[in-house]
Amino acid sequence: MSLLDILKNLSTVELYMFISAFLYPMARFVFPHIKSKYINALIHIIYGNILSFALFGVKDSLIMVAFIIISYFLLFLPPWIAGFIGFSMTMATHVYIVLQGVSWALDITGLSMVCFQKVFSLAWNLYDGKRLQEKKEVRKRASQLAVFERPNIFIYYAYLITPYGGFTNPFIEFKVFDYMLNIGNRKEPLTSEDKYLAFERVI
Repeated sequence: MSLLDILKNLSTVELYMFISAFLYPMARFVFPHIKSKYINALIHIIYGNILSFALFGVKDSLIMVAFIIISYFLLFLPPWIAGFIGFSMTMATHVYIVLQGVSWALDITGLSMVCFQKVFSLAWNLYDGKRLQEKKEVRKRASQLAVFERPNIFIYYAYLITPYGGFTNPFIEFKVFDYMLNIGNRKEPLTSEDKYLAFERVI
């Protein structure tokens, strides 16, 4: 029996666990040695799309691709409006799944909810960054995660589709993801504050 035959016989959850097993080795041994932010982002996109198409099939995955591309333009809107539209788009995916009339499975609703959380958080991160540039007061936590420049659509797509905090919670804020993309150019040691913030985000 070939590896392909074995993969075909795995359940959705088993397939997800199998593919996810490679995430830590890649983060530990591959990404730190890549200097280009865009090559790192490309790997996230390829890996995330492979996982999406393997789990959800072509039709549902293409719906998610459209969701991600359309949602990029929400970043040009005020965060409260972006949040409302993003929430409506997420609800639309739930209605779509209900209308399919299938029993429960690991479907695109989970991915769409995490994508919505990322869109919503990034919209507010950009808003906080704008306020900081205008010398306005921002909460300390918000200032730590503030984003001062809207990412291009390629980096944004990688952020939403990445399997690292992409398909299940806890999701990661864009500033953390951007740090991950540049890890090959960073050699400074982690501080206790960095470790505490990472631990706090997990729990």
